[in-house]
Amino acid sequence: MKINVRNDLMQTLKRSPNPKVIWGAGHVGAKIYTACRQSGIEITAFCDRDPEKIGKNIHGIKILHTDDIPSIYPQAEMILAMNRIAEVVDELKSLNRAHWYAGGLLFDLDEVLQNPPNSYAVSDGHYLLQICSIVHHIFVEEEACLLGSLDCVITERCSLKCRECSNLMQYYAHPVDYDIQQVIRELQALMQYVDRLFELRLIGGDVFMHRHWDVILQFALSEPKIDRITFYTNGTLIPRSEKLSLLSDERVMLLISDYGKRSHNLEKLIDLCEKNRIWYRATPIDKWNACSTISRHYRSKDDNDRLFNACCVTDVMTLQRGKIFRCPYAANAFQLGAVEDNPYDYVDVMENALPADPKNARKRLMNYLTSKCAIPICDYCAGRVPGVNEISPNEQTNKTLPYVRIRK
Repeated sequence: MKINVRNDLMQTLKRSPNPKVIWGAGHVGAKIYTACRQSGIEITAFCDRDPEKIGKNIHGIKILHTDDIPSIYPQAEMILAMNRIAEVVDELKSLNRAHWYAGGLLFDLDEVLQNPPNSYAVSDGHYLLQICSIVHHIFVEEEACLLGSLDCVITERCSLKCRECSNLMQYYAHPVDYDIQQVIRELQALMQYVDRLFELRLIGGDVFMHRHWDVILQFALSEPKIDRITFYTNGTLIPRSEKLSLLSDERVMLLISDYGKRSHNLEKLIDLCEKNRIWYRATPIDKWNACSTISRHYRSKDDNDRLFNACCVTDVMTLQRGKIFRCPYAANAFQLGAVEDNPYDYVDVMENALPADPKNARKRLMNYLTSKCAIPICDYCAGRVPGVNEISPNEQTNKTLPYVRIRK
């Protein structure tokens, strides 16, 4: 965001005599507090709906329950500090509370997107600030076609076989690597409609299972509309030494899921990153949601919409075999043939699938990506809702799990 726009927002907050409340009592909220204080903006309170945070303090400022704010501070100016800003804005509008601000706009986006100095380990906090800032920019810049992140599947193969994998890898009896040149063509087809993509997330399976992961990385690095390329891996595989120079580009990051003993090459991979100046983020995974079954529930539309809006991955757009889905579960359930082929489940980005007029094509794409209604595949999913049906992660199975195939 241009500095004058950021300053305009700061001046607006300074001029208002109303209490200022930061909605989101986490790392991003704390950063917004600091930015406000440095500009002379007094913060009255934080609010959140996490019961573990209520009553605690950030920088001496009390954390209140979000539902209590209207009665305590009826004229509060709400500064939002969460990724799911669209849902919060809709809630505020339904309560006739129009005074809200996208807190991610209080930071210079180009500065936020820079990797931190001195260490090649990117902290969770810095990563969350990056995501929040870009999502808030996307939300307010409605005229542009901006994507926060896009999962791009390049392989069905994984080095683990987790029984409860929410990406459904446990159901692939004969997993394959995708043709990299075809994947590139699909990305090219999509990018002609996209003005900016913050994060291209290359996934599988495990992305390092694909022998030619470097080819798609070279393409992504040549695309100026892409800010970052993230590799998802589980700490079991070590990339070949002759390809490491590509990974050391500042736009590339390894996101390593730490599954403890299962990630038997984790320390070696981290050491490799440090020695070769490769940006990485190693995140311990201690719980999953039990949402890997594929079975139709026959819920009502309203029930599916409620589940959809509570789900934590409805904005994890996934490109697989030329189609964009709202989440990786939907993409893989379709790829497995376990659900019916319904055109409302996806947008096909390949030639002639979108309207010929570019403006209409962009509108079709963005309407799908920003819809708050469930897609038909949601009725097959148990739901991925934080705090609900949580289980221990990475329990292995030694065989491919059965499922009912609907489509041939």
